[in-house]
Amino acid sequence: MVNEAKRPAVNIIMPTYNAHKTIRKAIGSVVMQDDLDNILLTIVDDCSDEPYDYLLDDFHYMNIEILRKPENTGCGQSRQYGIDRCKCKYFMFLDTDDCLYTHDAVRMMYSYIEKEQLDFLYTDFLEELNDEEYYLRQNSGVWMHGKMFRTEYIQQNDIRFSHTRLHEDHAFNILAQMCGGKNLYIDYKTYVWKRNPESLTRSSEHTFTYGMDNFIANAEYVMEELIKRNIDTDGILSIATIYILTFYKYYNDTVVFDLPLSIKERYTKQVKNYINIIPNEVRNKLTLEHLTQEFYHSSTIQSMVENNMVFRIGFDEYYNALLK
Repeated sequence: MVNEAKRPAVNIIMPTYNAHKTIRKAIGSVVMQDDLDNILLTIVDDCSDEPYDYLLDDFHYMNIEILRKPENTGCGQSRQYGIDRCKCKYFMFLDTDDCLYTHDAVRMMYSYIEKEQLDFLYTDFLEELNDEEYYLRQNSGVWMHGKMFRTEYIQQNDIRFSHTRLHEDHAFNILAQMCGGKNLYIDYKTYVWKRNPESLTRSSEHTFTYGMDNFIANAEYVMEELIKRNIDTDGILSIATIYILTFYKYYNDTVVFDLPLSIKERYTKQVKNYINIIPNEVRNKLTLEHLTQEFYHSSTIQSMVENNMVFRIGFDEYYNALLK
């Protein structure tokens, strides 16, 4: 239960849906933290079939609460539900099939964010590929893994998750950066993204259909938010550049994996719609010359090169087709 007399500084928000098989292991990685008294674990139940009340007894010695949402709306909105009710100075996220990597993960992040008076910070994390095989993801601003945020900064700037069920973390992190928050990357591993083959983010369908739709929907959401917040032209240009280069990666995948023409055409139409919502003054700067100069600076393109992926369609051919 929560000690209201001395409320912890760090709220770990755990979005949860039918996770009874894995949730104890995830909580176990919180229990092992060496500053447990400074942590409040908030389990946000996204209308699971069975309640989690038994966890209050199982982990009675720690600060823990369970919030049950009125309807199932997905992981992003479950995180948002936790943020909207967060009373701690800082918050972070932990998924029910993942775990914190070290016993000092929370304390280390908390000490940095306090000492440097940061609005958010991010660390390295390990992605589990197969049994005993991991990939180190360094200096990544895309996922929610291994990040801590100052609650007041997020709430006052009204930085919110979109209503999509995938890629909403990418959009949230971009908005957190574009609102001018003071942030810092810490070269330290704090989180393990455990492999769950049943997860939407691990399925092939995720990559080319449902995931593709959600990714573009979040790109549009970010653009609309940047325009609404009067972000300057260069700032919007930098984000539009990131998204268009990432769109190219997706299109290249449709060619490499020989997906049906209908999927390629639908994807091209969606990207054209995205380009059309970009303000004219930004779109005028979004030339092929500009994008080509930024091409190999893109982390997405760098990842393709590092993984020896073949560029089946030249970027100039792809982009010129979009502008027709």
